Amino acid sequence: MEIPPEAKTLADKWILSRFARVADLVTKKIESYSFSEAGEALYDFTWHELADWYLEVAKIEGNKQKILSYLITQLLKLWHPFTPYVTETLWRETFGEAAGLLMVQSWPEKLPAPADDPGFEIIRDVVTALRGFRVEHKLGPDKVINFAVTKDKYRIIESYTHLVQGLRTTTIAKPINQLSNGERLVVREGVELIVSFDKLDK
Repeated sequence: MEIPPEAKTLADKWILSRFARVADLVTKKIESYSFSEAGEALYDFTWHELADWYLEVAKIEGNKQKILSYLITQLLKLWHPFTPYVTETLWRETFGEAAGLLMVQSWPEKLPAPADDPGFEIIRDVVTALRGFRVEHKLGPDKVINFAVTKDKYRIIESYTHLVQGLRTTTIAKPINQLSNGERLVVREGVELIVSFDKLDK
């Protein structure tokens, strides 16, 4: 059994937890001959979670080589039934002839998923809401968005300001009771933003 690397950040815990669940789901779908559903789950994880989010975080936080190497290795195995020629070629080019053929490698074993932590999901939802706000109001990336977040979620955002600011937003977070003049955005259940207009110069 290949043990995943240690998760050192909130984003690490999130991506490893998501991978454990997706790998288990893909395996079950393949075993039940639900190949289309298996492929869809694998595609969604690869593109919409790993590529769209975790790789962006990796550019900001750095030091993700071990986790990325682990995920790529396991994903090549999971993708192999769907794209055997492509994955075999990538396996050989990545690991060399000495690694042998991908088709004879062991299938990823089920791993216990880390405990759910909604922290990174909250950050994703906040960033998505702020991006939508920028688009709606036609604000360039250089424009500062001042926003406040639901008080009990403020500490999560405050602790990971580098992610919120780095993921294509420029933001200043406050507890929601410190900013009342602005547009209220419901991000998810229990999480609201107030985005100020007073310092926005279109």
